[in-house]
Amino acid sequence: MFIRYFFISAISSWFILLSLNQLDFVRWHIFDPEFGIWSAKENLIQKVSGKDVVLILGDSRTSTAFHPLENSKVLNLSIGGATPVEAYFILNRLISNNTHIEKLIISFVPIHFEFSENFLGRAILFNFYLPNEFDDLLNQSSNQALFGNDLISIYSCRYKTPNCYMPYYKTLLTSGYSTKNIAIYQETVSQNGWHLYGENGWNPAAKINKPTEFQNMKRRFIPDSLINNYFDRLLVLAKENKIPITYYILPIEQKSYEAILKEVYINQYFEYIKSKDIDIIYGGGMKIEYVGDGNHYNKAGSDIITKDINKNIINR
Repeated sequence: MFIRYFFISAISSWFILLSLNQLDFVRWHIFDPEFGIWSAKENLIQKVSGKDVVLILGDSRTSTAFHPLENSKVLNLSIGGATPVEAYFILNRLISNNTHIEKLIISFVPIHFEFSENFLGRAILFNFYLPNEFDDLLNQSSNQALFGNDLISIYSCRYKTPNCYMPYYKTLLTSGYSTKNIAIYQETVSQNGWHLYGENGWNPAAKINKPTEFQNMKRRFIPDSLINNYFDRLLVLAKENKIPITYYILPIEQKSYEAILKEVYINQYFEYIKSKDIDIIYGGGMKIEYVGDGNHYNKAGSDIITKDINKNIINR
């Protein structure tokens, strides 16, 4: 009798939690502020339907690099941890929404052509992919494990099961994530997708003026076949819609820049981008006072980069 009662209670609890997980407000309370940023980007995709934009696509470094400044047409839909996979789907959604894209600027750090370290923990967990996009991903991967994640884990997080959400429940009452998520969401939407990390961003514990750290630069640069496939599809989609493309290799702290130029890895990355037959701008090195937590820019660094793209890309 006890075993039967325990079994029924466990099953009931599982389904109750599954039902709660479908409520949007739960995710705002249990996920860190990256959730607010990803949600803001999805909101902006809908917000610009039918409008003219200059589109920025990339990862977290790119999201802190370009801001609207005096050009309200600039839309920065770069997302922390994103790869060309997410960039392709974003561009496709915008085109489907009749958004007129005057120019497309793309920038990813090299690692995001090799692997998606945030595929499960952000893109799937935050339910980024639309149903047709998720199906497309599975088809392109031949229903195999994606970026080291087995299909059971992927489906578990996509359908918001307690198995996936359980580690995050502990933050529900103590983290204050809902307030942080709402704040960064509102800031990101109001700034057309731009936001900061570090001292002036949502993570005040991040160090400022920290040199960029590159690890394992002695190896070869080897793009992931699935990511490369979506990068090619991204470029083809833009060209089919007559959207001018510029790839902007972002500047990094000067000493770090001088060091990595000697490495095979970074030069193979440069050659990979050049093989795509698109316009490229090399940002080079920059003073350390313009760098935020090492991986991102502070406001001063963002101002410099934004002025550069306004001059050399947008207003060219």
